[in-house]
Amino acid sequence: MKLNIFTKSMIGMGLVCSALPALAMEAWNNQQGGNKYQVIFDGKIYENAWWVASSNCPGDAKSNDASNPWRYVRAATATEISETSNPQSCTSAPQPSPDVKPAPDVKPAPDVQPAPADKSNDNYAVVAWKGQEGSSTWYVIYNGGIYKNAWWVGAANCPGDAKENDASNPWRYVRAATATEISQYGNPGSCSVKPDNNGGAVTPVDPTPETPVTPTPDNNEPSTPADSGNDYSLQTWSGQEGSEIYHVIFNGNVYKNAWWVGSKDCPRGTSAENSNNPWRLVRTATAAELSQYGNPTTCEIDNGGVIVADGFQASKAYSADSIVDYNDAHYKTSVDQDAWGFVPGGDNPWKKYEPAKAWSASTVYVKGDRVVVDGQAYEALFWTQSDNPALVANQNATGSNSRPWKPLGKAQSYSNEELNNAPQFNPETLYASDTLIRFNGVNYISQSKVQKVSPSDSNPWRVFVDWTGTKERVGTPKKAWPKHVYAPYVDFTLNTIPDLAALAKNHNVNHFTLAFVVSKDANTCLPTWGTAYGMQNYAQYSKIKALREAGGDVMLSIGGANNAPLAASCKNVDDLMQHYYDIVDNLNLKVLDFDIEGTWVADQASIERRNLAVKKVQDKWKSEGKDIAIWYTLPILPTGLTPEGMNVLSDAKAKGVELAGVNVMTMDYGNAICQSANTEGQNIHGKCATSAIANLHSQLKGLHPNKSDAEIDAMMGTTPMVGVNDVQGEVFYLSDARLVMQDAQKRNLGMVGIWSIARDLPGGTNLSPEFHGLTKEQAPKYAFSEIFAPFTKQ
Repeated sequence: MKLNIFTKSMIGMGLVCSALPALAMEAWNNQQGGNKYQVIFDGKIYENAWWVASSNCPGDAKSNDASNPWRYVRAATATEISETSNPQSCTSAPQPSPDVKPAPDVKPAPDVQPAPADKSNDNYAVVAWKGQEGSSTWYVIYNGGIYKNAWWVGAANCPGDAKENDASNPWRYVRAATATEISQYGNPGSCSVKPDNNGGAVTPVDPTPETPVTPTPDNNEPSTPADSGNDYSLQTWSGQEGSEIYHVIFNGNVYKNAWWVGSKDCPRGTSAENSNNPWRLVRTATAAELSQYGNPTTCEIDNGGVIVADGFQASKAYSADSIVDYNDAHYKTSVDQDAWGFVPGGDNPWKKYEPAKAWSASTVYVKGDRVVVDGQAYEALFWTQSDNPALVANQNATGSNSRPWKPLGKAQSYSNEELNNAPQFNPETLYASDTLIRFNGVNYISQSKVQKVSPSDSNPWRVFVDWTGTKERVGTPKKAWPKHVYAPYVDFTLNTIPDLAALAKNHNVNHFTLAFVVSKDANTCLPTWGTAYGMQNYAQYSKIKALREAGGDVMLSIGGANNAPLAASCKNVDDLMQHYYDIVDNLNLKVLDFDIEGTWVADQASIERRNLAVKKVQDKWKSEGKDIAIWYTLPILPTGLTPEGMNVLSDAKAKGVELAGVNVMTMDYGNAICQSANTEGQNIHGKCATSAIANLHSQLKGLHPNKSDAEIDAMMGTTPMVGVNDVQGEVFYLSDARLVMQDAQKRNLGMVGIWSIARDLPGGTNLSPEFHGLTKEQAPKYAFSEIFAPFTKQ
């Protein structure tokens, strides 16, 4: 599914998950753009909160100043400063580097033929400019041109005022509009056009009064902010931070953020409307809302016992159970740790000596491989092939660009006599980097300064997730998870997450699948929501609690297409198993889903680690008397699972994994027979889905010959992508939904889902994370869920 396919911002299904890449540390040199940067300036590390201009200097940044995107993260270490540099003046000139093709973090998996297609997200519908406001991505027509917003856009921002890369205006010129587009959508030519609510734009709110409005008691149900087609939920203000749109209660009022909001931005009545505060007064909170959600009245934030750790220092010794912060993750050591020992998350600092081989253009190299070209040594930073390390365009000395090779200087070579006579390892010796030693008859080279760590030692640092208070934040389910359930996917990192409790009350949708939990990055064994949000105190947890209090429940999906799954970043099976256990335990889950797609459906190492860890955690649950259902979600074709998908299931069975079900993404087939645009009523896409299920049944029967047909049906799930699919020409209409529902009821499937609940809204004509691309006449609000909701039964 897609983790962020739509920004590929949806974390979603084949469903494509959008991963945020790991941030490379670099010196500030007037970076500009919408990428995420982490820079060193004047001994400190800063990270941009939104689009940054070359004129924005970290030295000018005040805490959460809305006019400057740079945010202080922590003090830079001496090592970081020495490996990059430490600019201290805002007058430094930009140091441009040539654009290069981004390199993948992991070795691409072989292409699966035929494979479900993963298309670009630049497929948004074009609309006329009419004062659009928000953090969604728009393509608008204005004065004969098409513009795209580079970051959050206000209703007052006019494309006609935009200059090329003007940091004060988010609109960017894309291309000239065609005559057909102008004829179809219109062509506003004046910035005096006023946005109107009928057009979907948000009218700016009047300034906040000098004193907070006194709430008026009433006995009505909590109202829902009505500025979009989604059912948004309220939450109490608790220092929310990010570009999501929040509706919060503070001191008797409901506030909404107008742009990126920092945790220190407080929605105080007398100052909320100044230019540096993103909070805007919406209305008075009702008595029912205050009773349900609470009413904070002070700007002091209670961190709920969250651990604040000091940054790791290699030159410092640590006692057992010490917790440190390293690369935006917390680590805890199980034993006393001497100075110049292991680095959290790092490999053993000793590497077995092997003479570097000559570089070959036909050889595939992965992270850590070393080669020699003309007497100079180079180390691969990630997967690479045919990129000559001797060329400057392929070199990455500081890890601050996307080039694959790190220059190491003159290649080291040793004679047999030198190798045999190398000094024996002495734990008391402080070794410099690149020192040759001999240990148990084998030669090793130190990769960094090291002391009291032998080549056979294991790293005692483990990723530490602070789960303080999480169980209380998400609440406890009141009922068992249904045997047959409609559980639409929710991209749980979108800006527009619907109010789940309202959907349960108003639309009878009581169960949801939350997507996606993924690794912080490809090298850090840390679970996160879409790489962007931590697991402990995510602001959206209030939606889960409200749903559970209303009698509903959620399951959680780990994985997706675009980000690294935990099974890829966690090389230790026990660490991986513990993460699975902690996620289920602290989020009070009864069902856990693993979405395995993209390159990961063919990545054998992560497949095997996942299955081993799932088997281990299932054994632990059994010993504790817990019954936790495990589902695997896989891409599929009308002919059934691909060989790679079957391999995932075969390996799971071989390792003893007990699956409650196999859910398949009946979408994005990339097959000519599933081209269904402009064929509403012919059920082409629906027939592709039912064909996929029929063939899946045969495949599962082959894996589990002792199960009855009814048992096989009960362990199958189908999840179509409603409306316009990622693959051009594939559309899933309401008539397709009725056919899929009929087949699901006939077979008594275990699960029906959709990608996604946020898309079950009319609007647009193309791919969108917030609309299905059909008209309201074709599919009104939550029409797909209205068809599928009756499927749920115990």
